[in-house]
Amino acid sequence: MDTILALNIPPIKVCSPGAYCATMTIIWAAGHYGLLPGILAFYASDYVLYFAYGIVCHYVWQYLDTRVSWAITARIAIKTCAAAVFLAYLAAMTGTLKVESVWLNTICFAAATPPAVLVMVLLLHSSGFRPQFKFGLLLGNASYSLYLFHLFVMETIRPAGENWHWLSSSKDAIGASIAVALSVFLAIAAYRLIERPLTRALRDAAERRATAALAPA
Repeated sequence: MDTILALNIPPIKVCSPGAYCATMTIIWAAGHYGLLPGILAFYASDYVLYFAYGIVCHYVWQYLDTRVSWAITARIAIKTCAAAVFLAYLAAMTGTLKVESVWLNTICFAAATPPAVLVMVLLLHSSGFRPQFKFGLLLGNASYSLYLFHLFVMETIRPAGENWHWLSSSKDAIGASIAVALSVFLAIAAYRLIERPLTRALRDAAERRATAALAPA
């Protein structure tokens, strides 16, 4: 689906986004209860649930974007809500907000705040808040490559971090900075040298096929 959206190709409606998200959520829950055998347990990763979150957030934003009046009062309200959501997210991630129930903590903070942050970012964009930070835009374009490469970087330097404490990406600021810098460098390189040219080639091929299909026989 990500590839279809990136190429701007009309998707084949095999199933609705709601059915897809429900399926991913069920698979994730089954994996966490140990109901998935062997290699299928890979799909119990939280990242699978995050992909479903992303789809839901897109449709929530799309729904709100077409129904909210973007007058000055609405823009102020959106920015105020965004600030509150971001503060709640930071508080949840740093442990400032402590809830006795583990499940309540997971549902309210670990599960609810990331999609809330994403929806608020999209609504800020709709309200006209669009910082043109070029490196940030480039990093956003390379985000999928960053997702792929950061695990390789962390696992590659992890053995070195066991011997030299300052190289540990989880225990030392220097090691974490090195891991982030390497991940960003590799992600941007892969985006510019592989992902962007491949996407352009696929888009051009799709446009040629569409043009040929519309041409008179």
